[in-house]
Parts: sequence; structure tokens; C-alpha cells
Amino acid sequence: MTELEFARRLKQYRKAKNLTQQELADRLGVSNKSVSRWEGGSYPDVPTLGPLAKALGVTVDDLLGEAPPIRTMGRGDWQNLLSFAFAIGGGVLFFLLELFVPTALCYLLYLGAMAYGVYLQKHYTYHSRWFHTANLVMNFFVNGAVVSGLLALAGQVTVPDPVLFLPRLLEQYQQLQGSVDSRLAQQLMAFYLLYLLLSAIPSAVTGLLIRGYVSGGPLRLRPTAEPTPVTPLKAIPALFPVLLGLYWLPFESAALPGWLYMNQRLFFHWGVAICAMFSLLMLWKKERRHMLLPAGVMLACTLGYSGMLRWERVYSTLSRAVHPWRSGMNGHYYHSFGQITWGIAVWAAVLAALYLLCCRYRLRLLRGPSPSEEGEPQ
Repeated sequence: MTELEFARRLKQYRKAKNLTQQELADRLGVSNKSVSRWEGGSYPDVPTLGPLAKALGVTVDDLLGEAPPIRTMGRGDWQNLLSFAFAIGGGVLFFLLELFVPTALCYLLYLGAMAYGVYLQKHYTYHSRWFHTANLVMNFFVNGAVVSGLLALAGQVTVPDPVLFLPRLLEQYQQLQGSVDSRLAQQLMAFYLLYLLLSAIPSAVTGLLIRGYVSGGPLRLRPTAEPTPVTPLKAIPALFPVLLGLYWLPFESAALPGWLYMNQRLFFHWGVAICAMFSLLMLWKKERRHMLLPAGVMLACTLGYSGMLRWERVYSTLSRAVHPWRSGMNGHYYHSFGQITWGIAVWAAVLAALYLLCCRYRLRLLRGPSPSEEGEPQ
């Protein structure tokens, strides 16, 4: 075997083991320059061949033999596959069991399977980015199914699961005899933007809690509030609940175009979706990314504004005018619209204040004993 062939084989085994030159050098107790020199076309010392082969999970014959190297599946490979089986297979099993098992029980089983998959990936495998990406996607779909079930249970609206969204949407269009109703399309788009927001919040919470739980150390978690600087870009989303509350103020004038009265909820949902998009753009940088969850929760809470409105007037599509609301009016011709209350103003101020508090103090979950226990004698 030539030195160049040995260098190529060494580099191949190192990459198969998912090691950097520095990590391999640390295992051997040499400098990374030595590993770089070996992979550049030189042989290591004879006493180093045994530890080098052991660090790579191969034999000396594999390093120096004439036969081409064969990639064999070691224990780490099987544990890596097992982590995928628990995290991804647990999500698939959730959708299968949900057909005849209570959703709450299926969700708990899925969280347990995902936690064990993350544990295997954290401590026994290669920390694959593919695993974290696939786990994130599966976690989102499962939480989306749970959110759709909760919305249906609340009697608000029946939402198809994310994986069935496109067939259901095409079916609705087919019921319209192939014609695309722009109003229906806008309502569906606005609703599903909010639906994605509501699904992303529990996905982020469960993912962060499980990854934090399996990261090692004592099981006791103690929250600490770490002061952080409040920058303008981080604080701007606090204005959004106020702006969304003011959206209902023009309806007090009763002199708006009729189409605005008829589509007030649609445009309000679009407003929440646009605020969510701007929040994402302003908080996406690494030093501000921890504010994405508080911003999402804050915007989701603004959906409760419509429940605080007064419904004292209606817009008539027959007379094209505003009339006082009376019981028994036909909803096909009379569209009630809301007027702002003091409850909305108070709720907007509370949401903005809580968000600013999260901007000032970042909550961290640390493992280990409490400060009082640290000073106790052993």
C-alpha cells in the first residue's frame, strides 16, 4: 500500500466515524497537525497504529490491508437507526392509534417515544442533523393533529389534519363545481396561517423541554431569570397586540364599506398572520431567537379579542346600511360586526407588558441543586 492510498483510507474511515481531525487527535493524544500529516500522505509511527485503528473502530489490517475498505454497521449505526425508529416511528404510530385510541393517550405515548429517540441521539449516536430535522417535522404534524382535535372539540371549526389538508381543500373546490371562490380561498389561507402558528407553539415547547430533559445531569430543574438588554427590534412586537386591538375601533363609526363589515374576521385573521410574519423576521437572528415563543404565544392570545366584542349592530346586504341588532335576524342578509370594549384594551396592555417582561428577563432552565442546597455541608 502506498502512502497516498493509506491517507485516503484513513480519511474515509475518519469521516465514516463522523470525527474531525481534532477529535481524532484528542482520542490519540497527538496534535491535529499529526492527523493532517497522515492524511496528507505519510505513515504514523508503528505504536500509533493500534490506538488509531481502535479509535476508528477498525483493525490494523483494515488500515493497511490491500482490500478496499468495507463500511460495516457498528453499534453506533444501529443506535442511530433506533433513535429514528422511536422518534419518527412514534409519530407514525400516533396517527395509526388515533383512529381507535383516545388522542390524549396517543400523544403521551408519542412524547415518550420521541424522548427516548432524542436520548439515544444525544448520548449514543452521531448527533445527526437529519434526525433533528425529521423529528422537528414529525413533532409539528403530531401537534397540528392535536390542535385540530382541540378546535373541533371546542366547537369552533373542523380542521383536517395537515397531511390531509390538500385533499380536503380540493374536495371543497370540487363541491363548488370547479369554480374558485376567492373569498373562501382567502378565508382558508388566513385560517391555516393561524393554524400553523397554533401548531408551532406546542411543537417548540415539547421539543425544547424534551431536549433539555435528556441533556444529562441531575433531574431537578430550576428556572433562573437572566437579565438581557431590550433592543428596539426585540421590543417592537409588543406593539402588535395594541394595533390588533385598534383594528376594531373604526367599526364604531358605522360608515365603512359594506365588504369590510362582511369580512371583518377574515381581515383580522390576516392582520394576526402579518404580525406573526413580521415578528418572525425581526426575531430570527440568533441573539433574538429566544423571543419567538413569547411572541407566538402573545399573538395567539390576541385571537381572544373577538370574544370580548359587543355585537350591537349589523350590516344589511339588502339596504346596504347599518341597523341595530335584533334576535331572529337572518344571518344570510344581516352580518353582525363587533365594537371594541374596555376588555380588549386591558387585554392588549397585559399582553404587551408580559412580552416586554420576557424581553427584559430571559428564563433559563438549569440542572442541579438549588442555591440554598449548594451551600449545605455534605
